[in-house]
Amino acid sequence: REIARLVGTAGGSETRTGLGQTLKTAATGADERFREQQNQLYEEAYALIDPQTPVDLQRVEELYQRLQGRLRVEPENQGTIGVADRLIYGNPADRPPLPPGTPPHPMPLTFEEARRARSAARRRASARPMGAEDETAAPGRRQLEGALSEDLNAVTEQIPGGREALRRADVFTREFNEPGGPAQYLQQITKTPDADKAFDLVLGQGGTYTSLLFQLRRQFQPQGWDRVVRTVVDRLGRGRPGGLY
Repeated sequence: REIARLVGTAGGSETRTGLGQTLKTAATGADERFREQQNQLYEEAYALIDPQTPVDLQRVEELYQRLQGRLRVEPENQGTIGVADRLIYGNPADRPPLPPGTPPHPMPLTFEEARRARSAARRRASARPMGAEDETAAPGRRQLEGALSEDLNAVTEQIPGGREALRRADVFTREFNEPGGPAQYLQQITKTPDADKAFDLVLGQGGTYTSLLFQLRRQFQPQGWDRVVRTVVDRLGRGRPGGLY
């Protein structure tokens, strides 16, 4: 009844492939909108900090050491290691000369510089490596964004209002990523290789497809949601047990 109420008198439906592509497109867009909203909440918290405040890149250094130790088995993270190296120690051309074998000294980084580095890391993390099926092909990219966020958060928590602003962003992130939450469904759909399989994933799960769709509803653009619901209603009376087809 709820689905029929939402659809009203709207008519028309789509093929299995067409609806599957609608699901994939909507899920990808929903994930992008979540990341934009999440980033905005953290940026609002970071705006409370004096841009010249120094930042201790403790988490970035820990990640740098960890990725270096695993470079032989994870060569795809070579680029991220290079970025982390420049963040911690500065550009190689600007480093003072040192005796052979002497490790470079960490260079100071302001809050604004670290904030810009996080934005750049976020863009790199969202860019799919060439030939990769998804972002997991270069996990260090997302890890570097996370490490920079943790280092920025450590500074932000120390100022009035900072902890509360970060808490708003953290709650938003946690609710989206909790087990059974929107992120779980969106990732299942976006990582499904073709449209027909995306359709089967969402609408071929017996009696669970309705609850899954309504979990996704809040993440869909209105037009994409309308296309999904019209097709569901059109095919409700024609499916085999276990799904709409």
